[in-house]
Amino acid sequence: MRVLVLPFIALFAFAAQAQTMSLDAPEYAKHFCVKQGDVQNLVVPSVRAVIRKAYTTQVLLDVLDADCKGHKVMPKSSNRFSKPSLMDFSEVRAIAASPRIFRANEFSYQVVLEFYSDVLAMGERNFLLKLYAHDGSVYQITVTTRDGGTFLQAY
Repeated sequence: MRVLVLPFIALFAFAAQAQTMSLDAPEYAKHFCVKQGDVQNLVVPSVRAVIRKAYTTQVLLDVLDADCKGHKVMPKSSNRFSKPSLMDFSEVRAIAASPRIFRANEFSYQVVLEFYSDVLAMGERNFLLKLYAHDGSVYQITVTTRDGGTFLQAY
């Protein structure tokens, strides 16, 4: 009887947690829009998580894609980004898999980058992530891994 009850309780705990997740715009986007007013094509990357496995390390990035109208964050009306590309600036091959992108909610995308863990441990590595938009524009994000951390610079 206990074996059946514990998974049942765990299922409700996960369901309750999923229901409390906000689908609203992130606080930093709201703060930016209040200060800046009207802005078109606000694209802001951030590191969501770094997952270390035995042979590979996954870096999960959140990419906010919205507009600011009337000091409020407004979602884009459609999926703007197509398949991303990732380039290694060093001679060492650290990329384990092609980057993947999917729409997380109406305000953001999630990008999954996968690298070989042993190569990342050798020192600082720099990568160029390109997000191609359907309107022809290209968003470039420099991804730097150093000392177990991941840093971003968008341009």
